[in-house]
Amino acid sequence: MENIAWFIFGVVIIASWIAFQVALTKYRNTPLALAISESSDNLRQVEQCALDTENVLKYATTHLESKANIFVSNQQDARLNAVPIESLKAVGAVNIRWSALRQAGYTNLAKIVVSSEGRLMTIPGVGKTTAMRVMHAARSLASNIRDEPPTLPLPNLLEPGAEELAHATLHLLHAKELLEDIPDQIRSDMAKIKPRIKKKHR
Repeated sequence: MENIAWFIFGVVIIASWIAFQVALTKYRNTPLALAISESSDNLRQVEQCALDTENVLKYATTHLESKANIFVSNQQDARLNAVPIESLKAVGAVNIRWSALRQAGYTNLAKIVVSSEGRLMTIPGVGKTTAMRVMHAARSLASNIRDEPPTLPLPNLLEPGAEELAHATLHLLHAKELLEDIPDQIRSDMAKIKPRIKKKHR
């Protein structure tokens, strides 16, 4: 008797499951279910739109940061190039044969600071002490110059990287003007719509 009872119970469970699946299939094909499904798909598309909008803003910001770093780096290089090697006297490089350095191509701070003691020692008349003194002074002066705040691009945008920086700035401003409020607005609207769809779905 117990086995028969379990058998009947199993049949009832299976029959109930089949009935549920049939009802679910019928429901899915009703206009209401199709409308809810379409609404859910639309919501997912809107959510993706919000993410895409945020990604556009992030890209514009990152792009501007990259161009700004390049512009500042170019500006620092220009400053180092404008400093003659004799300026190292003011930061401790004394008793140096500047003419020997110039003849070897070291005419400004930019060229010295990327060199090394070993390379300088290959120059006739430049020993280890002189090379160390020159490199120490060059690194110290270059560090001070790099710590100086950058200046804004000139109106003519002729400085290296200035035009690219200006374009990147305009792109970000336009993106912010057009898109900045969209993700928040989308999510605000979705927060109002989602409960209604879920309520109808029930």
